[in-house]
Amino acid sequence: MEKPRREVVVGRIGRSMVRQHRLMPGRIETMMAVQVENTHLSKKEAASDSTGNLYTPSPDPDNATVIGGWGGKRRTAQRAVTGAALLGIGSAALLPPGRQVLSDLWCRARS
Repeated sequence: MEKPRREVVVGRIGRSMVRQHRLMPGRIETMMAVQVENTHLSKKEAASDSTGNLYTPSPDPDNATVIGGWGGKRRTAQRAVTGAALLGIGSAALLPPGRQVLSDLWCRARS
């Protein structure tokens, strides 16, 4: 590789975390340390000594498969639509009670 890069950020959440880290590095480091300790590492069973898949791929086909994920483009689109709808509902809930909403103005204009 001619121009190696130190890190590659993947996805919207990854980019969001990089932005948060730039604003509050200490707090994000603490939050990630707690999350890794609580959710990624087991306190009950130790891992066996191994080089893992650092030098060679896993010989076990069960460990060599990709599982999980976010569900593809359809699920991502569903999440975006749901997020936009929730944002709209939340924004409408924050409007002052006497304020006219655009839909009211649109209905009046068409009458």
